[in-house]
Amino acid sequence: MIGTERHESRRIDNQLRGRSGRQGDPGQTKFFVGLEDDLMRIFGGEQVTKLMNFFNFPEDQPLEHGMVSKALEQAQVKVEGFNFDIRKHLVDYDDVLNKQREIVYKLRRKMLMIGKETSENEMKETVLNTFSSEIIDLVNVNFAVEAKPDVHKLAEEISLIIPVSVDHIKDHIDNKPAEQVQETLIKMIENAYLNKEKEIGKALWHEVIKNIFITTIDKYWTEHLTAIDDLREGINLRGYAQLDPLIEYKNEAFSMFEKLLSDIDYEITRRILRVQLVQTEDNKTHVHSMMDQPVTYKSASQIDPYAKSQQTKSIPEDIQEIQTVKKEAVQTNQDQDQIQEGPGFRILPSGSLTKKPGRNDPCWCGSGKKYKRCHYPN
Repeated sequence: MIGTERHESRRIDNQLRGRSGRQGDPGQTKFFVGLEDDLMRIFGGEQVTKLMNFFNFPEDQPLEHGMVSKALEQAQVKVEGFNFDIRKHLVDYDDVLNKQREIVYKLRRKMLMIGKETSENEMKETVLNTFSSEIIDLVNVNFAVEAKPDVHKLAEEISLIIPVSVDHIKDHIDNKPAEQVQETLIKMIENAYLNKEKEIGKALWHEVIKNIFITTIDKYWTEHLTAIDDLREGINLRGYAQLDPLIEYKNEAFSMFEKLLSDIDYEITRRILRVQLVQTEDNKTHVHSMMDQPVTYKSASQIDPYAKSQQTKSIPEDIQEIQTVKKEAVQTNQDQDQIQEGPGFRILPSGSLTKKPGRNDPCWCGSGKKYKRCHYPN
């Protein structure tokens, strides 16, 4: 077996040597290496060149001294160690995202397998724990130690979670310490949860909870993965500031993951208890979200004044009348984009009216900059 060069890994050379043996015959192997090969040029090629020039060896004379073979093996050991460090470093980066993935997928699977692997009590406990953590955070923010408790602001935040008036909430939490306020609000949420379950029905209510949890987790998890990829691409630049990129990556990823969990809890708690039954003309019961839809911002250059009129002309009059009746029955907004279909009900997810711009698209604020240079990531 004749080799025209030496590979940077000894394992590959040994595999090639093994090809020379057949049926008990070990065979012979011979490698030819030039001084201009990458392996010799980077690791010790100049020393061999100086040696040949000192002894005035002709250029066509081969060198078969053990020193040359030893220098090649040392070069291969250095390259193998460098490649091992690269793979080990990559595993360290992947472990950060794998731990986050385990936490998110565990919650998602728990809600996905309601009625199979997850019992009703476990599902209810998970939902109430989500509400409890959100209530505790709101109370801690508005009941600071040094400042005066902002009861009105807290009541406004709670009214986004429970569909009751602000005055009704203030009557229950006014002139009470933080601990009693937390207990009172948690009891109000438990009562609202039980009332909503009786109003909608246990089976349909569980489907609503499952759908809201899964759609919210999927939405924010995909955005988190995109942000993590962007962070991974540029984290090595922290090395110029004498910082360890791996440690900086772990710190940034941890902060982003905490924000991910808080965003998921924030949207879930403000959607679950604000659903209502809507009876349509086909005598089917749908569940419609009462959550206020965010305002859609668009720059003037992206608005096509003829798009809506052309779509209206292309639709027959009979179909237009049917669509108008359905819109009035469901009481949707004029800017409604789409409604996600579910088994036996419909849920209008928040953010469905706004199409997420691409990284290179103009930013929605109208500044003229690209989205990735302006408001991405938030």
